[in-house]
Amino acid sequence: MAALIPGGVVDAELQQAGMAAGIDMSLHRVRRMHSLDLAQRTARQMAFDWEPAA
Repeated sequence: MAALIPGGVVDAELQQAGMAAGIDMSLHRVRRMHSLDLAQRTARQMAFDWEPAA
């Protein structure tokens, strides 16, 4: 129930998880459309700890 309270701690955690999921999805798209190397270089430039799915 706390997750439904705007501005609550749980709400902020969900927003952060959503942002991380969006970045992860974007890096997977870069990998598929271009290359693993480009996706990894992009993640490093963003300082995002990304492990490509198998």
